[in-house]
Amino acid sequence: MYSKRIVVYFIYSIIISFFCTSCFSQKNLIKINKKLHLTNYKGYDLSNSNLENIDLTKINFQKANFKSANLEGSILTNANLEEANLSNTNLKDAILTNANLTKTNLTEANLTNANLEGVTLTNAKLKDSILLNTNLTNADLNYAYGLNKANFEGAILANAKGIPEWIKIGLNENNIYFQKNFIEAIKSGFKQHIFKNLEGANLEGINLEGIFLKGANLKNANFSEADLSGACLENANLEGAILEGANLNKANLNKANLSRANLRNAKLKEANLYEVNLKGASMTIDDVTEDLLKVKIRYALFYGRSDKSETEYKKAIDLQEILFGTDHEKVANTLNDLAIIYRKRGKLEEAESTYKRALGIYEKNYGDDYVHIGTVLNNLSRVYFDQGKYEDALPLIMRDLKITEKKLGKNHRNYAISLMTLGDFFTEQKNYEKAEHFYKRALEIYKHDDDKYSSLHALAYLYHKQKKYEVALDFYNSALKVGEKVFGKKTKFQASTGLYEVVYADAYNNGQFVITLYRLADLYYDQRQYKKAYPLYVKSLKYYKYCESHSKTKEIEKKMKFIKKQLK
Repeated sequence: MYSKRIVVYFIYSIIISFFCTSCFSQKNLIKINKKLHLTNYKGYDLSNSNLENIDLTKINFQKANFKSANLEGSILTNANLEEANLSNTNLKDAILTNANLTKTNLTEANLTNANLEGVTLTNAKLKDSILLNTNLTNADLNYAYGLNKANFEGAILANAKGIPEWIKIGLNENNIYFQKNFIEAIKSGFKQHIFKNLEGANLEGINLEGIFLKGANLKNANFSEADLSGACLENANLEGAILEGANLNKANLNKANLSRANLRNAKLKEANLYEVNLKGASMTIDDVTEDLLKVKIRYALFYGRSDKSETEYKKAIDLQEILFGTDHEKVANTLNDLAIIYRKRGKLEEAESTYKRALGIYEKNYGDDYVHIGTVLNNLSRVYFDQGKYEDALPLIMRDLKITEKKLGKNHRNYAISLMTLGDFFTEQKNYEKAEHFYKRALEIYKHDDDKYSSLHALAYLYHKQKKYEVALDFYNSALKVGEKVFGKKTKFQASTGLYEVVYADAYNNGQFVITLYRLADLYYDQRQYKKAYPLYVKSLKYYKYCESHSKTKEIEKKMKFIKKQLK
């Protein structure tokens, strides 16, 4: 008899268990007097369930999935919804007094007219949630995520914790948030520098034409589709801000921080983007951003060998990476230009690593024999020259010659440049016969005077090193004659940015000319023709002082001092 009861009980338990499991798997919750059958639904999948007007007081829904469920009018007083998924859930008119919503996902949830008095929303996700007329009295919003995309219109926030500054600005005397109050306050208040911190503010689609937000903290603020035309955002922190589709025409963003900002489809016509930080920002390629890129490269050229030149090239690379990706050919091209500046400033390690990165991009995209690879190899070999790594340089030169010959032919200017580098290699190895051969072959290929100048100068210096003074003098004079024609006129450079106009003389080419003058002075110095050497040193010294080349300046001054003693 006893064993029969056990069997009956066992069968009954199986039937009940199966029935309950089947019901829950279909989202058909058992309701008894408008209540759930159980009190613990931790981790349950209740997505798409209809729980309208149900009493869910004190029930544990920790980590439960309510996605797209209907909880309209339900009572969730003191319920535990920690880490629950309530995304896209209808909670209109629901009562959640003192409920625990820590780390709860409320993305796109509708909480219109809901009572969340005393609720805990710490670390909750509120992106795109609707909180119209919601009662959030005494609620804890500390570290809640997505407030800049939530709709708080008409919400009661009396004594609520963790409210961002922008929400406080929009509260009326009854602690009810209205966006109209917020907009009016910042339009008037910022002119008086009253408000400075609008981090995470939701200003989506708002007309803020001409607003003064200089130096404001607008980190992670939402300005999507907003009208900010003519706005002053100078020095503003817009890190991570959403500016997608925003109108920023004629806005002043000088020195603004737009790192990680979303600027896709933003209008930037005639905007002042000078010295703006765009690191990690996302943008759409258009005429404006292309023009901005050209401006940054022009400024980099203008600043020559200075820190500012490095900065402008780096900004150009940042922008190129945003527009085209980190491994685009345009990025490699600008990296090559930046490496040239590094080398000219003596930053050889930086030059080497930058050239290698450019080389890696070309090889990844185009294979091992792309024509621009030859150019980078040649430039990198020059860095190895400067480091005294001649054996490392030679394989690069030979590879460069092979690529250039294959792609452009033996009579192309680039092939002549490679021959000049090979000549320089043999000059450093004191194999003057081979060096002379390659210099002369390059001279035969070159068609333009500025190229011929470099060959004539190289041959002059080669003969000078061999103490063939008469031949060297002829080549120095030939180089200077060509140089006067090429570099004698002052070159004007105009960088049209829409904001600034910059003009400068081409100091680099003049610098090449001065090197020839200086070496000719050395030729006379070596022959003790001091009267001829001295005026050439004077001209050279003026240039090197201008360039702040301290070592070369000291060297020339020492020689001039010696000449003065000899001429007394």
